Amino acid sequence: MRNTKEDRDGYKLYSTVDDRKEPKNGQDVQLTLDANIQRQLDDSLRGITEDPGVKATAAWGLVMEAKTGRILAWGEYPWI
Repeated sequence: MRNTKEDRDGYKLYSTVDDRKEPKNGQDVQLTLDANIQRQLDDSLRGITEDPGVKATAAWGLVMEAKTGRILAWGEYPWI
């Protein structure tokens, strides 16, 4: 099967592999966000953009546990 996908700029990406997977009942999704790490990340992002010595008007960050790939925190500032 030949799939056609587009990247964010609209360019076509061709693939001969159908990588779609049908959902299965009974499989769980686990939330791995850590509230303390999330709060620290949010504070850091806000601090970076509000620091007069930094020219950034926006920032984003992601904290991932390297061994497992679990996402512990994700954020952006200013919040949309």
